[in-house]
Amino acid sequence: MSHHTYKESYYNIEVCKDTQGRILLFNSASESIAWFSPEILATFRGRTKIPYNNLLPDIINAGFAVDDTKDEIYEYLYARHQIAFDSNPTQLSYVIAPTMACNYNCEYCFETKRENYICQNHTIAHIVSFIKSQVDSDKCIKHVHIQWFGGEPLLAFDVIEHISTELIRFCNDKSIKFSATITTNGYYLDKYKIDKLYSFNVNNIQITLDGLADTYAISKGCKKDCFDTVLANIKKCNNIVPVVIRLNVSKRNTGEIQRLISYILTNIAPNVKFHIVPVHAYCNDVKNIILENEEFNSFLKSIIDWACNVGYQKNILILRPRCHTIVCDAMLGKSYVIGPNGCLYKCTHQIGYEEYSVGNVETGFVHNRTALDYVKNELPHKCIECKILPVCAGGCPFNRIYNHVDVDCIAKFSEVIEAVKAYEKVKKIT
Repeated sequence: MSHHTYKESYYNIEVCKDTQGRILLFNSASESIAWFSPEILATFRGRTKIPYNNLLPDIINAGFAVDDTKDEIYEYLYARHQIAFDSNPTQLSYVIAPTMACNYNCEYCFETKRENYICQNHTIAHIVSFIKSQVDSDKCIKHVHIQWFGGEPLLAFDVIEHISTELIRFCNDKSIKFSATITTNGYYLDKYKIDKLYSFNVNNIQITLDGLADTYAISKGCKKDCFDTVLANIKKCNNIVPVVIRLNVSKRNTGEIQRLISYILTNIAPNVKFHIVPVHAYCNDVKNIILENEEFNSFLKSIIDWACNVGYQKNILILRPRCHTIVCDAMLGKSYVIGPNGCLYKCTHQIGYEEYSVGNVETGFVHNRTALDYVKNELPHKCIECKILPVCAGGCPFNRIYNHVDVDCIAKFSEVIEAVKAYEKVKKIT
């Protein structure tokens, strides 16, 4: 029998109430989601110094009630700093852009400083040597992960091939796991490249579609027949490499998304997953088509409801909100974005802006202001006190540090609530 006393977790969030009067709670630190009757909820809701015998063990195990002496906020902040300053990580992650050249001209692209430069052989050799030296300097490494990025990375497929071959051989010799993903527009994704990507341990291909053929051409700045080429290439991926189709939603294409999803699942790829996200205003050209947060959340709910009704719910990426001590790999001391000229960065938004470089693969990492900004990444007071901090993790550090834009807390809170509701809805069906 435990002699501890307990209190309600600070990170409990009331999501909604059903017709029977039960309340759905989500705990943003433990990630637990559960329905409670008013009677059970009253055993811990708003209470401190609760005797162990007065609580169901599952309430404690799920994190809805915690030890009365626990300081949940500072425990989270400690874990956040510990992982950011971890000098002995078990995984090394890199984003590598073998080129910033692209065959498209997407209207919402944040890469305004884009050069048609492709990584050269001497830089390829230095990239491989840099990653090998990082692994060799730390005996704790068990996993190396690469995210291929661009530009359009398939325009420099020989670079991907060279680096992958070298690193896979190196990791195999050391019994280290090697994995990769790629973000591509899919236009150059032929059968040869798909098979090669599979052999390079690429376990996910993300391809963006922004509507049906006419809308796609406008959004991507390409010819209309490019849409059919990309769909044909997605079909070639079936049963080889999993594909996630990112649907960037704006006022222009909301009326097409259901038809697009139906067509792809019926005619192209029945097992593909869809990640539905709003178009962001990275440039002035798209500000007039941006959906407000409430508009997007309402649209996403309608798509999820529709998908559940027609049996497509397994194809929509409905992610259970997860606890994050850091919001992205930019905060990790040994995680880097590598540009095609070998410059090291902390964020993909800074590729090409050498004033934000944190070194290069030939001479190594430098401890400058940019590097410190990301690792230090101090949170505003409102974030520290927020009940969804473990999920939000303070939002994008690039936006906060360099664009001086904080998270829209009301919108983020609403986003988390709707995500929990959607997750529960799909879980009941499946």
